[in-house]
Amino acid sequence: MPDYVDPRLAASVAVQGNWSLKDQREASSARAQSAIRPTARIRNQQLGACWSAGLVGPASFPDDARARCGHVWDRERDTILRMPPADESFEWSAKTEADTERFGAALASVLRTGDVIALNGQLGAGKTRLVRAVAESLGDVRQSINSPTFVLIHEYDGRVPLYHVDAYRLRDSDEFLSIGGDEVLAGDRACLIEWADRIADVLPRDHLRIDISATGETERTFAVKSCGRRSAELLREFQSAL
Repeated sequence: MPDYVDPRLAASVAVQGNWSLKDQREASSARAQSAIRPTARIRNQQLGACWSAGLVGPASFPDDARARCGHVWDRERDTILRMPPADESFEWSAKTEADTERFGAALASVLRTGDVIALNGQLGAGKTRLVRAVAESLGDVRQSINSPTFVLIHEYDGRVPLYHVDAYRLRDSDEFLSIGGDEVLAGDRACLIEWADRIADVLPRDHLRIDISATGETERTFAVKSCGRRSAELLREFQSAL
């Protein structure tokens, strides 16, 4: 069954006296009907509050805002859908290189074709080391895994085939697209992107972000955050595998 608006939306707005009795009656039966229809009486700021509370994605929001948060408005059925789950996150600390390998192996165990992993961190933080751990865990890697700073895009074959991208020397996202970046992001392989913030404007909305911080010679902190439904599922599976 589709995940329609929570009846709490009706209560939160109706209490403020801006819905007619008919609207309120419709809202009270929303659970049974699994949907309600919006009215012009719902002010944008009220919808915004409900949006922030995770209850609704208002049709009155700009298209680009709705696109960033997911497709929450079903125009064909004129229905307000529930807002996608909030982004999830966790942090994990590695004390040794073996811990980093374990982290990479856990990520490899839950990767699927089409997943995009955005890796960020200072020079020497361990982005390439993490990619190496992922690729080696997937098996069937016939070449050494190095930073693709000059080649820019490498392909590795394994249980899940990989693209390994380094955006460090790219001028901007247009240059990335000019060398086939749109095909890299199209989904025939999982994709791990170093310095992903440099091409953030062309990354798919739904991707997993990993920020790496060096806290010692071999110590690393990994901050993992989901940015969409699939990446939230991936994050939960990833965290469980650690």
